[in-house]
Amino acid sequence: MKIKGLYQKREFWYFQPSAKGLKKQPPPIALRTKDFDEALQKVIELKGVDFQTSGRSISEWFEIYLDDRERGNHYAPNVRYNVSKSVPKFFDFIGSTRKPESISKSDAMDWYNELNDGTRSASSAHGYIRYARAFFTWLLDKEIITVNPFARLKLPTPADTRRNEFLEPEERDHLLEVAKNSKITFRDEMVFVLHMGFFAGMRIKEILNTKWKWLSLAGKGKIHVMNEKQEPGPGRSFTTKNKKEKRIPMNSKLRDYLKTLDRGKPEEYVLFPEKGSQSHRTRGHRWDCRGSWEKVVQEAGFPNFSPHGMRHTFGSLHAMAGTPETKIIQWMGLTRDVFDKHYAGLSDDDADMDRI
Repeated sequence: MKIKGLYQKREFWYFQPSAKGLKKQPPPIALRTKDFDEALQKVIELKGVDFQTSGRSISEWFEIYLDDRERGNHYAPNVRYNVSKSVPKFFDFIGSTRKPESISKSDAMDWYNELNDGTRSASSAHGYIRYARAFFTWLLDKEIITVNPFARLKLPTPADTRRNEFLEPEERDHLLEVAKNSKITFRDEMVFVLHMGFFAGMRIKEILNTKWKWLSLAGKGKIHVMNEKQEPGPGRSFTTKNKKEKRIPMNSKLRDYLKTLDRGKPEEYVLFPEKGSQSHRTRGHRWDCRGSWEKVVQEAGFPNFSPHGMRHTFGSLHAMAGTPETKIIQWMGLTRDVFDKHYAGLSDDDADMDRI
């Protein structure tokens, strides 16, 4: 069996790495063995794939890919879960026994069109494509394929496919009322999530990691979203998306609601303090709220509304009400580019409509 780059010199085996994409040829690697099987195993460890599996199907290669990503700790648990669920949908579409080299750009584009059938958001479809592109990039790097069918697809930009839906104040209040009267097991927890998302613009990960010391009811009240250092023992640390802490003033609705809660110890988590800093085995959160969320939004009549939509609602309603941009940027922890892309210029009454 001949393996590209593997050769024998004076009975010892060597491996010559590919010069693809490099300006000069890299030096050969001495494998320090005379045994072919041992040399092959060392090359497999160097390349991260088994060269004896060249005839494997696309779904079999995907299993190798997931193992390689896990060994290299490339994915957080929740991301690995999403990848393992989304990419196989492409195999179901084209046939799981197809060989990687037989998959074309038209297959990728046909799948993208299938994803945009109206049953899911445009941003979800874009996410499926992004995960599949990463997998085929890996196949390309391992020289399993010569062309990435997902490269340079003419897709809408993330700005075009972002979740831009938000609820009007009446719809927001309706969703809150439905949650308060819902029969779900974690009703009180969902009510807390909705208040923090709608009235503080916090990300779902920030809400689930909120500690009592973050919430100050002194004066008019404020929220201090903190980066938490890793404590000794089991658990994990928490950092905000941009690694920066932020302070958010409370509005009267949020302050009045928080006053009704039985306050815990400063270092305790508001939601499920008994769980500590452990994370859900697949989602990477302290609590996987998807089940409760889906039941509430279905009952309220907003089945496609996502947890991140609460944050968009907060920013959009403030922008439309004329809240100074600098304050929205500071409260939400945004960059100017993100604010301009998502919220700038939002208004129910826009004088620019009279320009033509």
